[in-house]
Order: sequence, then C-alpha cells, then structure tokens
Amino acid sequence: GYSCSETYCYITKNETLEGAHSSIVDARAQNTICSDERFVDYIDRTISFELLSDVWKRKRKKNEGYMQELKRPSPAGWSTNTTNWKISHTKSIFFAGGGRHGPSNSALTTCKNRNLSELFLYFLPVKVLEDIAKQ
Repeated sequence: GYSCSETYCYITKNETLEGAHSSIVDARAQNTICSDERFVDYIDRTISFELLSDVWKRKRKKNEGYMQELKRPSPAGWSTNTTNWKISHTKSIFFAGGGRHGPSNSALTTCKNRNLSELFLYFLPVKVLEDIAKQ
C-alpha cells in the first residue's frame, strides 16, 4: 500500500510531507487524509482484521468435527472389523529375496571395485552436481 506521506501528498498535491515520521505531523496528515471526501467510500468496509479468539474458535469447531467423526456410526455396507491383516507374500517387498537390507548389488560392485568417483555419485548424483554448478 501507500505510505501516509504518499497519500497525504496525493490528496494535498504537495511534493513532500515536511517532518514525516514525527508523531504529531503524521497524526495531522492522517486527519487530513480521513477528512478528504474521497476517503469516505472506504469508511464502512468489511473488517480487515480478525481477533485471535475468532481464529481459535473456528479451529476448535473444526477439531470438534474431527472428534465427532470418530463417534459416528459406519456407513451402510462398511465394516467395523478392526482385526489386523497382512500384505500377501506376492505383494510384499521381501518377495523373491529383494528389499531386505543392505546395499544394492550395484553399490556392492562399486565398493568391491574401489571406484571412489562412482561411489561419490551415489551420494551426489550428476543432476544434483549440475544444479549446484548452475548456481
């Protein structure tokens, strides 16, 4: 937005507000601005600030809605069965011996070959290095 000084100068057609940032000068400038007929249209605008109590009231109401959700009955056709279930063996990441723990075969090969530059690229891929170089 515009500063008090800029608005005052626009209304009064002055080039500067002498003594700007002095509380008495700024108060007089604000009075001049608010007394101008062009300012009247902005007096009864909607509230442009919110009390924190109103913000927290909405948050509390929202949280109460969440808590009520936990107490509502299940919709027709839904089950409330809470028994534990397991992912099928074929969908598990452990299927066919993969994903258990430890480095990948590629990383193991790189380590066995003692290729330090290739190992470095596991931690900082070429794309990351290119982005760093561009900066």
